[in-house]
Amino acid sequence: MRERPARWSGKNAADIVVIAEGSVAATEIPAEHGFGFKIAELRRLGFTDPVKMITTHPAIASYSAERLNVAGEIVANLDDRSDAMFKQLIVKRRAVIDSVRDASPKCWADVLAIMGAKRKESRQ
Repeated sequence: MRERPARWSGKNAADIVVIAEGSVAATEIPAEHGFGFKIAELRRLGFTDPVKMITTHPAIASYSAERLNVAGEIVANLDDRSDAMFKQLIVKRRAVIDSVRDASPKCWADVLAIMGAKRKESRQ
């Protein structure tokens, strides 16, 4: 059996996948904003499988806990919410996320309209 690299010791499966993908090193993230904390926050916001979200889209783990909360709260308050919506929203510029939050949308179509208007505004 092959030995695990020293930097993987003490990490859970989600940590190892993210390290293997090369997006972030778990040792560079403070414990209060580490993977366990982020997974717990996503669960608190009602996402069904945050571990799968992070392992299939490792970049999610690289965002700050505050950004995860803002985007997560937006999606959590949508009537037609899904995990895929969160993945689409979290990658947007912070100004776009803030505009969506300030508008308090009720459905994903509203979010798309706000993002479209913001994109159009930025092109002018």
